[in-house]
Amino acid sequence: MKKTNTQRAASAKKREEAKKVNIVEISEKMSESDFESNIMHINLKQPTNAYNYFIIDMKNKSRGSQSLTDITSLHKDKWQNTSNKEREKYLEMQRIDEERFKNHMAAAQKFLLKKPVRQTATAFSLYCDAYVAQAIEKDEDPKEARVIAREKWAKISDKEREKWEGKKDEVKDIYEDLDKFKKGKVNGYVLFVRDRVLNEKENFKEAAQKWGKTKSSIKEKYENYAALFNEERAKKKHLWEIENGFLGDPKDLMLSF
Repeated sequence: MKKTNTQRAASAKKREEAKKVNIVEISEKMSESDFESNIMHINLKQPTNAYNYFIIDMKNKSRGSQSLTDITSLHKDKWQNTSNKEREKYLEMQRIDEERFKNHMAAAQKFLLKKPVRQTATAFSLYCDAYVAQAIEKDEDPKEARVIAREKWAKISDKEREKWEGKKDEVKDIYEDLDKFKKGKVNGYVLFVRDRVLNEKENFKEAAQKWGKTKSSIKEKYENYAALFNEERAKKKHLWEIENGFLGDPKDLMLSF
């Protein structure tokens, strides 16, 4: 079904709102919800040193199709002869990247790496998932809804947050059953069943039966949401592996559903 001009304008407005959401400064001082909101921006790559920044700069300035190896051979001696003033730019880039690594690692250690491998839902994820489920039912884009949900979460009252904190214990058993229901990669069907069980208080059999009767546009949105879900869970797994050297089967690492 084609969108009306009004629907297209509303979607465009939501995309613009999404662009305005600023990435908070990543550090151990950030809240857990901010960490989850910015999980795709966490970077635990070792910091780049000044010499490598210099070589990258030379590569960017070269007009030919030379490889990085060729550029390194051409300019390695030039680095030795650069003055302290010429090196300041690259040393500052190194300092900034070292600070990035320090802050991102501290945040990851606080909110992810030191936790048990198996986790349950957080208040933030429950809020976001409920908001997105409602948006999907209205035939809205789940990715746009997720961004808006994160923005709204930052503005809700402490009392409202307490309500969602209280829901964590209520759904603990449901999430354990969800782990048994579907391990590993998640698809739209699994997220649909999860939302029906959590929000509509249906049992797993009832929720599964509803999937077959659901219109295709809703199914497609759930599949899109599942792709985002798997991307973020893969990022969490990757961060955990960097710190712990975990090389087991991905199914053994069941992070927050």
